Formats: sequence, structure tokens, C-alpha cells
Amino acid sequence: MVQKPPISGPTATATAPAAGTFTWSVVAYGDTGCTQFPSHTLTATTAINVTAAPTPVADLSIVKTGSPNPVTSGSNLTYTLTVTNNGPATSSSATVTDTLPGGVSFVSASAGCSGTTTVTCTVGSLGPGGTVVFTIVVKVNAAPGTVISNTATVAGSSSQTDTTTSNNTSTVTTTTGSPPAGPAGNFQPDELIALASHRLFKGNDIYNGTGGRQTARADAHHGKSKTALVKIQNDGNQVDTIFLTAQGHRPGYSVKYYHGNTNISARIVNRVYSFHLNPGATRLIRVVVTVLSRARDNLVRSWQVEARSASDPAKRDVVKFKVGVLPH
Repeated sequence: MVQKPPISGPTATATAPAAGTFTWSVVAYGDTGCTQFPSHTLTATTAINVTAAPTPVADLSIVKTGSPNPVTSGSNLTYTLTVTNNGPATSSSATVTDTLPGGVSFVSASAGCSGTTTVTCTVGSLGPGGTVVFTIVVKVNAAPGTVISNTATVAGSSSQTDTTTSNNTSTVTTTTGSPPAGPAGNFQPDELIALASHRLFKGNDIYNGTGGRQTARADAHHGKSKTALVKIQNDGNQVDTIFLTAQGHRPGYSVKYYHGNTNISARIVNRVYSFHLNPGATRLIRVVVTVLSRARDNLVRSWQVEARSASDPAKRDVVKFKVGVLPH
């Protein structure tokens, strides 16, 4: 018997579409010119079990702190966010999200962070045991005694598994306090009010919490607006932080507050609008009240605007703006 030499030839490569068991068949055909296997067909079949690659596991955690605590109203507060990869795999594209609470305004953040109300920071590649730190600086606008709560969250890539999600969020609370006592002095905000159409201010050197002798009155038809000007003046002898608060919409009316062209209504109504004033300096606020179509004839309502010293919270002043409804 003549032994035939082994057949060698091309190779084939196949790619499995997913995990599972697959069968491949390779078929070779002879022809009349083949001296070894003329006019024969050779078939080889094999089954291969394909196993999916395991999903990488990266346990990410975040710890958030705030400093200083307590923090002085009107000053800056720094949030520090520390992200740690507890392994075992490298984290490739994690993201930190921090939605800033009410009572603060964005100042700055670390490189890799973006946004001013919701701040998002990109972690990038982080090996097992590695940490990355971000800082977010905000200005505190809340009144003294306010507790500010802020939560940050870290989330890994969808292609990785985080087996412990309880450490993916961190919350810090900060209490606001009054500015430290400065040199002995007097702190006294003074409010004056006038109709925008007349600009004859009343209330100079009058300080009370009722609006007595410093109230402006106007009347308007349905669908019309009236505007009052409120001037806040620092009658003290020290630089002071002034907190300004006011009432919101009333039945039958709507109201808006402006500093220049900026609508500050939400901040005033929610008691988080503040500013610094040097002795003798002033700030002008516009109060725009609109009579709604559903308001009844001859209805009169008032809006109280209060200025309070942050250095001496007992010192305050109040003005009022009254608007009546003219009959149809």
C-alpha cells in the first residue's frame, strides 16, 4: 500500500457572534486532476464552546466634605469630593455629579468639571486603589442659621459592574452663621420707597418692621402693572451684608422683583438674596405688580419688603407697596 502524504492547505478563521456552543464544518472537494482523492469530498466538523469574557468589576466610592463649617453668610464654602476605586478592575470612565442646593451660588470648580447649577466632573481612568479629588467653591447666600445639605454621586461606566452601590453617594450638611463681630459700630439698613412714576421717596431715617410711614400706594386696571422703587441704604458706619426678603404672588395679582434688568424674584421670595453695602451706599430694587383678570374690583393687597442686617439681625427695616384694583 502506498502511503499518501498529508494534505496541507489554507486555514480558516471564524468569529463567534456571542457566547454559546457553535459548530463549524470545513468541506474540501476533489477533482479529476487530483491524484490522491480524485472525485471525492472530504468533510471535517467540530463543535466549539464559546464563553463570554467576564464583566470588569470596579467598586467606586465617594466621600464629600464642606469647609468651613459653620460658614459665614456671604462668604465662600469649599466642597471637596474624593473618589476612590476599591477595585479589583480599573475604572475607565466614571462621572461625578453634584447638584448645588438652594442658598448657594457657583464660584469655581476643578479642571475636568463643568456646569454651574449641576456640576459634572469626569474621573477618567482610575486604577485599583487610586483616588482623584475635585473641589467645588460656592458662595453662601442663605441667612444665618440655615442648614445647607448637598449630595454628590459617582457612577461608573455601563460596561463595568459596581458591586457596592451604597458608597456611590455622599452628603454633607453645613450650617450658616453670622459674620464675626467687627470693630464696635452701628449696623442699620434703611429702606425708602417711591412710585416709579413719581420717584418721590419716603421713609428716610425711619426704621420699623411694619412699613408705617413708608408705604407707597397705586391703583391699576385689570391686566395692567404698577411699579415701585425700593432703595436700600446702609445707614450704619460699617460695611454690612444685607438680606432682602419679600412676599410672592397674591390672589388676584402677580409680582416680580428686579435689580437692574436681572429678575431676582425667586431669590428674594425664598429668602436667599443678599448683598454687601458700604456705609452710605445704596441699592435700588424694582417691584412690579400686575393685576390679573380674575381680581375683583376694588381689591387692595400689599407687598412687604424687608431689609435685615447680617451683622446685627435685630436691625431691620420694612417698606410696603399697596396696589388696588380699579373697577372695569
